[in-house]
Amino acid sequence: MGAARQCRNEKIVLYSKGVQPLVASLIAAEAGVVVAPDLAALERDLADAEGLVIQDPAWSAEVAALARGTQTLHWVRLLTAGYDNLQKYGAPASASITNARGAFSPAVAVHAVSLYLALLRNIPQMMAQKADHAWDRGFAAKLTTPAETKVLIAGFGSIGQEIAHLLRPFGVWIIGSTRSGNNHFLADEMIRAEEVQERLADMDAVFLALPLDDTTRHVINAVGLAAMKTSAVLVNVGRGGLTDQNALAAALHAGDIAGAAVDVTEPEPLPADHALWGAPNCIISPHVGGAAGALGARRQGEAATENIKRFQRGETLDNLINI
Repeated sequence: MGAARQCRNEKIVLYSKGVQPLVASLIAAEAGVVVAPDLAALERDLADAEGLVIQDPAWSAEVAALARGTQTLHWVRLLTAGYDNLQKYGAPASASITNARGAFSPAVAVHAVSLYLALLRNIPQMMAQKADHAWDRGFAAKLTTPAETKVLIAGFGSIGQEIAHLLRPFGVWIIGSTRSGNNHFLADEMIRAEEVQERLADMDAVFLALPLDDTTRHVINAVGLAAMKTSAVLVNVGRGGLTDQNALAAALHAGDIAGAAVDVTEPEPLPADHALWGAPNCIISPHVGGAAGALGARRQGEAATENIKRFQRGETLDNLINI
């Protein structure tokens, strides 16, 4: 779906569970929007609504059943870029699905590059020494900079392009990967997705900004890690399942790669006894890459309200996805 159409009804329900207050207030201010703070209110309000605005983590089996049970729902607008729960529990066949692709990309890219630089400058070692009140410059010889290195960005969509934009001033050679491998002005070289494995050995750093599906699961596995340089670093801001986490932990402990940083794990939260917690030169952040304070919340809310206006005018929707 997604072609222009006439709305029979302008009622749109915002299921506010887990939604930041600023985002919720911006959306709630739109004409025709009704806020449902809990499941009982959602059940009542969704019965005659044409649109539903919701966070993907809030899309549960119960919500999916309610959505499939209504005869009027034509649109589901996710306030997240990811749609794991929507895929897991299913979506109404009659509804167009849109997500927040692009709204979080600048923040995720800043987070990814921050993690990357922290690895190159061995910030984890500095923090460990600070905790021990230890002044030790012994690791200084291992510190590096991005200049004149090769960086692979696997997944050159909105986030990957933002990462490339931030990296270019550092003087790196940027290789991006997409399904097509078509040229892009932000990359020095583009490759097809199936070429990623064969290029790992040449890379000084690898960023993962891919969606997770059957073709990308464990795109970084034990074989790929063994092929990488011992001086290389890995940054994953896509999905936890893009890496074989057990193999990654083993590679870090063995010194097969120099470091890794992950903002995403599988499962989330990462179990307390997982080997990755104790891996050397490994940074784990709890899936906060998209956080950007009031600015990020405002952008998220504005993107949602713009699509609400499009829906109410019967215009083509932004960021349509296929489930």
